[in-house]
Amino acid sequence: MQNTQSCLLEIESLSQENSSDKRREVLQRITDLFFLTSDQQTPRDSAAFGNVMERVAYELEIEARAELSEKFQPWTLRRDGSSAGWQ
Repeated sequence: MQNTQSCLLEIESLSQENSSDKRREVLQRITDLFFLTSDQQTPRDSAAFGNVMERVAYELEIEARAELSEKFQPWTLRRDGSSAGWQ
């Protein structure tokens, strides 16, 4: 996993691309950033990450969504968007 700054720079660079592969990489980097900063997030931050990931994932194929779901399986999110942490 990368550090926060390099993750943000890579997300910015990848977001300029329109290919499906690049969107998938964007989603992976956003997910990395979520986990890198999870101990510092407010419920609002967690909800914002969720919204962004949902928008990007919506555009991806089922395979990428399944991969993302698997990565988040041990993480519990409350309905209000706040995180309950690792289970």
